[in-house]
Parts: sequence; C-alpha cells; structure tokens
Amino acid sequence: MLFPTALLSVILATTILALPVPQLAGEGAACNSIFSSTDNAIGFGIKNAEDKIASHISDITHLAPRQLAGEGAACDSIFSSTDNAIGFGVKNAEDKLAGNITSVKEGITSMVKRVFDSLNRRQLDKIANGFQDITDAAGVGFTTTPLTGALDGLDGTTTSIPANIGASIGDAEENILEGLGNAVP
Repeated sequence: MLFPTALLSVILATTILALPVPQLAGEGAACNSIFSSTDNAIGFGIKNAEDKIASHISDITHLAPRQLAGEGAACDSIFSSTDNAIGFGVKNAEDKLAGNITSVKEGITSMVKRVFDSLNRRQLDKIANGFQDITDAAGVGFTTTPLTGALDGLDGTTTSIPANIGASIGDAEENILEGLGNAVP
C-alpha cells in the first residue's frame, strides 16, 4: 500500500516542478513603456492646456484692463480668516490639552490620596521604591526621584505628613511634567 502512495507523490512532485515558469523581463519592459508613455502624455497634456490658457489670457487682456482692488480685498479676507482659524484651532487644541492634564492630575491626586489613606505609613518606602522602579523602567525615573526620597523619609513618621506629602506631590508633578515635555522627540 505504501508503494502506490509514494509513487503517486513522486509523480505529482515532478509534474509540479516541471511546470514552466514565465519570464518577467517582457512584463517589465511593457510596464516601462506604459509608464513612460503615460508620463509623457500627462506632460504634453498639461503643456497644451497651459498654452491654451495663455492664449485665452492674452485675448482677455486685450479686451479690457482689469482693476485689482477687489481681488486685494478678497485676499485680505481670506488670509485674515485663515489666520484667525489657525489661531482659534490652536487655542482650542491647547484648551483640550489643558483639560486632559487637569483630569490626569485630579486622577493622580485622588489615587495618591486613596493609597495614603488606606495604607500603613510604614509601607511608604516600599511603595515609593516600587513606583521608582516602574518610572526607571519607563525611562523617566529621574523625574520621580525627589518624590521617592520624600516618601522614604516619611516612612514611619507621624508629624506634618499631609503637608510634606502635598509638597512632595507638587514637586513631583512639576518634575514629571517637565521631564515628559523634555522626553518628546
């Protein structure tokens, strides 16, 4: 039973391997001719259209001289409107970005508050060092080093904790945002 299967496999393999493979040199030359002719046709078509437009313009200028005061006012309106549109577009984008930053800031502040309210202060050093490891891995650890040091210092203390944490968070926020701004390529 194996012999007919093996023989059939050999016959199929030789048939497939013996199929003629088309040469692609002619197709490449055909594409070259088509693209070259199309390129030339576009060039000559544009040249002919420009020649016709030039002859129409020369015919029109002989008919009546044209005053350009209205065209200048139109350009002024177009450029002024474009300038305003760009300004308002950038302002709107900046407003949206500011809103996003505020949302992120509020989320971080809320998260930090929940973490500090629910955890024993004796764990701040471990949490801060873990956060430092994460930011180091992300390549922005230099921005959170002051916060990590401050939280390590707070570990186990009971005086002025809210004020120190608030100051540390404010400094860290400033350093993080400056670092992220500098990290933009």
